[in-house]
Amino acid sequence: MRVTTTGVRSASMIRQARVLLALDTSVGEVDPRAVIADRVGVSCESVRLISKRYAESGGDVWATVGRKERVCPPVP
Repeated sequence: MRVTTTGVRSASMIRQARVLLALDTSVGEVDPRAVIADRVGVSCESVRLISKRYAESGGDVWATVGRKERVCPPVP
């Protein structure tokens, strides 16, 4: 996934991707949530919600960092 280094993405998508990269357990021990939040520039609650959304989506990164599709379009 090259969201954080290439292309034009929204700031929120990049922040969420950086949180997921910091929470990645395949590279070793994960820092505490407070350290990750401070490093990325989000709140501890945001780190908790992003990790929760990642777990609920079954590990789908794009479902976690992307925006949800609206059920019905906005009223004109």
